Amino acid sequence: MAEAARASQGAPIGQRLENYQRRPIFARMTNLPDQIRSAILDLINRCRERGSVALDELNPVLARHPDLDSDDIEGVFALIVENGLRIEE
Repeated sequence: MAEAARASQGAPIGQRLENYQRRPIFARMTNLPDQIRSAILDLINRCRERGSVALDELNPVLARHPDLDSDDIEGVFALIVENGLRIEE
């Protein structure tokens, strides 16, 4: 295991990401902690008429949950997109 970790350190980033075990997107959406899921659904409802969520609106919600990992954040993005909204800068 340690040998594989050392070998991957010198590998190009694309190759390292290919070897990264990821949960399916649906699992990332459904495994979100209840508090963040509720906060994101509230944000989605507020932004639904406009059809998009700005990163400036999303960042404060995510900042209240510093324990989120990258899969959780991808789950947040997937939840927004699955509800028919765009994510804008």
